[in-house]
Amino acid sequence: MLLRALFCLGLATIAACSAGESVAVDSSDLIGGAKLAEGDLPSALRLNQSCTAARVGPRHILTAAHCVHGGGGLWPNYRAGARMVVSGAAVQDATAVHQSLTVKATHVAAAWLERCTAAARCEYSRDENEHLVSDVALIETVEEIAGIAIAPIDTAPVSAGESVIVAGYGCQSAVGAEVTVTPRLKAEVTRVLPATTLLHWGSGVRADRVSDIGARDLVTPGPAWPTAGPGLCPGDSGGPLYRASSRGATVVGVNASYTFAGSGAPLPVTNWHARLDRDTPHDVGGWLASLGAETCAGETCPRNAAAAPALSVEPEPAATTADLASDGREARCQRAILEVSDVEDAIWELLDTGVVCGSFSARREPLPDGDHRYVARTVCVLDRALTGAEEAAVPRGLSAKGFPGFAFEGRQLTGPRATAGCKSGAL
Repeated sequence: MLLRALFCLGLATIAACSAGESVAVDSSDLIGGAKLAEGDLPSALRLNQSCTAARVGPRHILTAAHCVHGGGGLWPNYRAGARMVVSGAAVQDATAVHQSLTVKATHVAAAWLERCTAAARCEYSRDENEHLVSDVALIETVEEIAGIAIAPIDTAPVSAGESVIVAGYGCQSAVGAEVTVTPRLKAEVTRVLPATTLLHWGSGVRADRVSDIGARDLVTPGPAWPTAGPGLCPGDSGGPLYRASSRGATVVGVNASYTFAGSGAPLPVTNWHARLDRDTPHDVGGWLASLGAETCAGETCPRNAAAAPALSVEPEPAATTADLASDGREARCQRAILEVSDVEDAIWELLDTGVVCGSFSARREPLPDGDHRYVARTVCVLDRALTGAEEAAVPRGLSAKGFPGFAFEGRQLTGPRATAGCKSGAL
């Protein structure tokens, strides 16, 4: 579920979420991905030491609407006349070069403004089915932005199965993790999934909303998807989604949100990126062009041959990424590896304490008979510290209940899990 969905995804210790409220978030790296060197994705930047963004014009910065606007209107740092700080440094340490810019205007997608009339109705709502507007904003500055390349917005639609590059300065370990490290730009090549993949176990997305969401957002696999990909994390919000065929030279989406495999799960199953093409409701691409952002379309767009070698590697073929709508048995198999309530129930019976589990790093594995299954690592976080005797007894108790191989790592209980064969129909 989107229990942390757009709720301050990417806002770091600034007035956000509600008027005057300070929000502290982790600010390390994208979950997964390659650490980039200076100039690998030269248009990406970090905005006010919080959200990720991209330069898309001489004085134009593209980011997510929820990074700049809430129920009380624009955050103070993004109102006309305000000063804001940006940096395109790959590593945001004490040596990183920053520049201070004056905000001329901040433009937020009209549909967002219509819905976000009060904090309770903003798109960081916890209901995925309410995420039905484009989470896009464009900041126009008085001064020309220096030292950061311009990446035009590619307004040609992106198809399911197409390769894209996910990038951001956000946290590295998990959503909600309290880890402080030097923020740095990371990125990974992945593929766009069909919108129907939002119907995974625990997401809460209703079938009747899939086409509406898909009309506004692109979906990519997160680290908890059966064919794992990079995961968005607080701080990645607003970051550019690049078309991989342009090697990061053009932007096709904006990091916006994610889904999880149930309440409390710390790693995204899917990532959502606001679409920027002209086929979106309200023609987002045309709107951005009218505000002065540089745009192009498909084959007319530039190609950047200087992309990082790590980003030149093609992801796994689309055929290995199952579409939940294509085969009922496959859907059941994927839901089975993401389902963790049976482990949670077993731990509760053994300890009589609250526990939240998640199924992570799932992957598809061939079987000798030509079938395949999914294997994953399950991580469970307990509500309380255990005694030494309890820590010794729980793994044995779980093994007796059919969950062998679990062990404690601090307060986390981790162990392997696997489904039965997916083609057999046993699931």
